[in-house]
Amino acid sequence: MDSQTSAKGDIEKKEENKGDIRMDNKKYNGWANRETWLVNLHFNPETVGDIENIKNDIEEIEDRIENFFLRDYIDFGLIDWRELEEAMGVEE
Repeated sequence: MDSQTSAKGDIEKKEENKGDIRMDNKKYNGWANRETWLVNLHFNPETVGDIENIKNDIEEIEDRIENFFLRDYIDFGLIDWRELEEAMGVEE
């Protein structure tokens, strides 16, 4: 196998993997999306009370950064608070 054939095979594998990602684009490291995963990763809530405090803190921060560049990196409205609560063993 020459290097061109090998490179073509690598490209095809990457394209196949892209398809897999698109089919399951609602999951991010086991969470509903990147935003929910980030809250769990950085805040590490252990109780529903923790989640409520985090939610309040984020809402306060969000109000302050309305025109701040951080909004380009995270959509606070996508955080799945119910999923975080369910991870604590709480179901509505």
